[in-house]
Amino acid sequence: MPKSSILIAFTLVLSLLFNLVWGCQSPPPTAEITNTDPISPSTAGIGTVLHRVKQRGKVICGVNGRLAGFSYVNEAGQWSGLEIDFCRAIAAGVLGDAQAVIFRPTTAQDRFIALKKGEIDVLLRNTSWTLSRSADPEISFAPVIFFDSQSVMVAKRPKGGFPSLADLEQQPICTEAGDSAADLEQMLRSRQISADIRTFADSASTLQAYSQGQCRAVSLVISELQSWRRLQPQPSNFRILPIAFGREPLSPAVSSRDPQWHNIITWIVFATIYAEEQGINQSNYRQFQTSTNKDIARFVGTTDALGISLGLSPDWTTQILQSVGNYGEIYDRNLAEVPRGTNRLAQNGGLLLSMPFR
Repeated sequence: MPKSSILIAFTLVLSLLFNLVWGCQSPPPTAEITNTDPISPSTAGIGTVLHRVKQRGKVICGVNGRLAGFSYVNEAGQWSGLEIDFCRAIAAGVLGDAQAVIFRPTTAQDRFIALKKGEIDVLLRNTSWTLSRSADPEISFAPVIFFDSQSVMVAKRPKGGFPSLADLEQQPICTEAGDSAADLEQMLRSRQISADIRTFADSASTLQAYSQGQCRAVSLVISELQSWRRLQPQPSNFRILPIAFGREPLSPAVSSRDPQWHNIITWIVFATIYAEEQGINQSNYRQFQTSTNKDIARFVGTTDALGISLGLSPDWTTQILQSVGNYGEIYDRNLAEVPRGTNRLAQNGGLLLSMPFR
């Protein structure tokens, strides 16, 4: 055999051996997103959070845990509050199980970090929707679930009855330094009341000073006043005066990298409001499942199945109603002692209004 032919044959054999060996190698590993992977710019996208939640079988809510009436866990490990019920509404709407929730306490300092890292699916921790926070490209806010505002709390007089705001003329009032003090001063000035405003570094030290008798009254946002009042041995000895000033709209926050998840949280909030607007509640929702009203039929999922476009089941709204009820029921369950005020439905003079279900 000529040398050239031998060389060609040798080259062909080497080529065949190379292809055979290479073909037996395992393909390079690919990254797999598990149900515990945090959201990152490389893994984010439409449906990412919903997919993780369904795989995990739980919704992780970032909460406070120390704010009675809004988000509170007792010594027995039982959670309650308006924000807790909205976490359960999300679990009911997404998973069909209101108890499929992991409540993860977060601090005011780390709450947005936890959200951005994907350590929580939704933030429901007495968080106000403000311009500076909304300008953060990684955070999106859902509709407001509580229009918080500042007020004044007073204690019952020794002989009975509560002092009015006018009775606080020249009296010491405890409040938090900064915006709270400025808003209190402006409100008192508008009512021609001159009081001794005493400021403290934060709400905790403000309430501590009030507890020690340093002030005749205390002024903070209603959510904090109500929480402190509820935890007292005799809550009826304290009264939040029927005045409100300043704006602190509390709203769920989610990662802006998943618009589908933002839509889901948005419409779950609207579902509780819409149900109250239509008179649908935890006790009577089954009666509306046979309604001939086209708007009601869409809402309860007997026609159109609007939930499917969100990635949810057709009966997602009835799951919410069955588990936690409408907005009014959630409010009354947790904040019955607090007048609804701006948290009434728009049709009743408040600020709550649902977008149309169609």
